[in-house]
Amino acid sequence: MFGSGGRSNTMLAHRASWLIHYGKLPEHDALHTCDTPWCVRIDHLYDGTDTQNQLDVSARGHNRGRFPKGDAHPYPGGRPRHG
Repeated sequence: MFGSGGRSNTMLAHRASWLIHYGKLPEHDALHTCDTPWCVRIDHLYDGTDTQNQLDVSARGHNRGRFPKGDAHPYPGGRPRHG
């Protein structure tokens, strides 16, 4: 936990590692090259977008079987929008 001004905030360990090594948070997000979500090794992290992360997850086969396809999917037309 990190805190300032009497308030505490939580930060994921890999993001804290990035902050410690580079002095600032990544522009997008700290993504893993090693398939180990709890890894904090700076040489296993890179700055990437959510789209890059999703493509990486898909390329590694981590999303297979997670959701049914087509009409069986819980949101076949996409997630409902609130507004």
